[in-house]
Amino acid sequence: MDCFKCKKNVAERDVIKCTGCNMYMHYQCADLSETEFKKILPMNKIKWKCPPCKNKRLAGTLGGTVSPKFKDCATTSILNVDTDALTEYMDAKLDSLRQQWQEDLNSAIQKVSKTFAQDINRLGKRVDSWEERIKELEQNFTASHSPDVTLMQENNELRADLENLRAKFDDLDQASRSCNVELQNIPDKKG
Repeated sequence: MDCFKCKKNVAERDVIKCTGCNMYMHYQCADLSETEFKKILPMNKIKWKCPPCKNKRLAGTLGGTVSPKFKDCATTSILNVDTDALTEYMDAKLDSLRQQWQEDLNSAIQKVSKTFAQDINRLGKRVDSWEERIKELEQNFTASHSPDVTLMQENNELRADLENLRAKFDDLDQASRSCNVELQNIPDKKG
C-alpha cells in the first residue's frame, strides 16, 4: 500500500489509517513522531483521524467555524482517546488476567490438595503397619514373660525324680555297705 501523502510504499509496522478519509500514511507523514506513534494504543489506532479530518469534525460540530484554540488542540492531539472504549478494553484485559490467575490458582490448589491427600494416605498406611507391629511385639513380650505352666510342671517333676534317685542311691549304698566284712590285723602279704 502507498502513503496518501508521500505516495511511497508503507511498511505494515509504520502505517496508520485515518478513519475519516480511509487513507493510509506513514506515521511521519501524519506528523507523528516515533514515540507518539508507539504511544497510541492498538484499540485507538483503528479510531485515529488525520489532522484534516479532525479539523473537519471540529468545524462541523462548531457550526463551521473553528476557534484557534480548538484548531490547535485538534492538530496537536495524537491520542483520540475514547474513554468508554478504553474502559472496555482495560476491563476485557483485566477480566482475562483475572480468569487466567483464577485458573492458575485453582490448578495450583488442586495440585497441592492432591499431594496432601497422597501424603496423608501414605502416613495412614504407615501408622496402620506400625500398630500391627506393636500388637505383635506386645503379644511376643507377653508370651515370653508369662510363666509356661508345662515347663514349670516338668521342672518340678524332674526335681522330684532327682530327689527320689538320690534317696535310692543312698539306700543302695547303705545296703551294699551292710554286707561288707571288716578284717583287722591281717597282713596283706604272706611271708
